[in-house]
Amino acid sequence: MSHTKKYILSQVLRDGLINAYAVEGLPIISIYCDDFYENYDYDIIAPKERKKLAKIFEELKMKRRSSRYYTYEDTDICHPKPTRTLGGNPIDEVVRELQRENRIILATPTQAILSTLLYCHQGHIQIDLEDIYRLVYVQPANLDKIQQWSVHEGYSHLFKPLRHRCTAIQRVVFARRKKHKKFDWTEKSISQIIADIPA
Repeated sequence: MSHTKKYILSQVLRDGLINAYAVEGLPIISIYCDDFYENYDYDIIAPKERKKLAKIFEELKMKRRSSRYYTYEDTDICHPKPTRTLGGNPIDEVVRELQRENRIILATPTQAILSTLLYCHQGHIQIDLEDIYRLVYVQPANLDKIQQWSVHEGYSHLFKPLRHRCTAIQRVVFARRKKHKKFDWTEKSISQIIADIPA
C-alpha cells in the first residue's frame, strides 16, 4: 500500500464515522455507510458520507479542486461520478479514473470488487481471495450485481469460486451485527470467521 493511500485511509478511519477499506493492488479505498446502500441502477457514495470526507480532507489542508476532486501532495483523491445510465456498467467511471496516474479512488464495495476482478482478468494484478473476503466482511457488497456484471463482461469464472463464501461471510456478519451493536472488527475476529466458513 502506498504511503499516501495508507495515510488517507488512517485519517478517514480515525473517528469511526466512516467505514473504509483499502483494496490491495489498486489505488482504491472502498467506502461504506450503514444507512445507505448502493442499488441496482447507480453505485455512489452517499452525499452525507461525501460531506464527512470533505470535512476530513479540508482539516488535512488538502486542496479542493471540485466537489469530487481533492489534491494531496502529488496525488488526486476522487469520487467517481455515478453510472451514466440506468443499469449501466457500475465501474465505467472508476476504470476511467484508474487509467490516470497518481489517483486514489473512493468507491463503493461493489465497485471495488468488480474493479479487482476486471484488472485480474486483464492480467494487471493477481487476485487475492483473502482480501476480497475481508472486504465483504467489513463492508457488504451487492453480490448479485457483481455476478451479473462479471458475466456480462466475461470474467465470471473469477467470481464464481468466490460467490458461495462471500455470501456466507455476509450472512454471518449480518446475523452478528443484528445481535451485537458493538461488533468485533479486529483482524483476529475477521480471520477466525473467514476460517470457520467452508470454501
